[in-house]
Amino acid sequence: MKKNALTLTVVANMTSNYSEGLGNISSIQKIYRDRNVYAIRSRESLKNAIMVQSGMYEDLETETNGATQKKVDENLNATNCRALEGGYMNTKESTYVRNSSFYLTDAISTESFINETRFHNNLYLATNYANTHTDKNGKTLNVQKDAGEVGLMPYQYEYEKSLIKLAYVKKTLTIPSYLDILAKNKNINFSQVLQNALKKELGLEK
Repeated sequence: MKKNALTLTVVANMTSNYSEGLGNISSIQKIYRDRNVYAIRSRESLKNAIMVQSGMYEDLETETNGATQKKVDENLNATNCRALEGGYMNTKESTYVRNSSFYLTDAISTESFINETRFHNNLYLATNYANTHTDKNGKTLNVQKDAGEVGLMPYQYEYEKSLIKLAYVKKTLTIPSYLDILAKNKNINFSQVLQNALKKELGLEK
């Protein structure tokens, strides 16, 4: 059977997603390439975002069988449930398997990862709780002494700074001398001209 497929390459501004935490630090998912570190948005996260934001998960039904699974049976499948269009494997009673109708790859940052760890806590919420509750002796709770009871929770997360400021790389190129003279007489910005030409060539012009 002949199958038709469409391949898209997308350049987008998006946030990375977090992986397993390191202690109380939420760590951004990364890959290592050519001795550099790059933040990524996993293909699983991208697919979930597409399914949720497109509305395809609005009719999603789930059930548990050790782990939570998409609900599938003889009467509920991809032909009548959009939420199953992204593929599934259900093993609750009979095994139902269907490949996804679309596939994604990880979204990888174009700039190497620059990290800043940020420190936060829920001090305001904990203080609010402390001011409205008492201990067993009837005394108002103290945020510092009764941190566990008031639920004070410090946490940290990695904050990616690589996309805050657009990074530039230096390039050396050769042009005919007469073009160099004419361009200088017109005060033409070589860097800007090259950027504009590359954007046009790559189809990135708005």
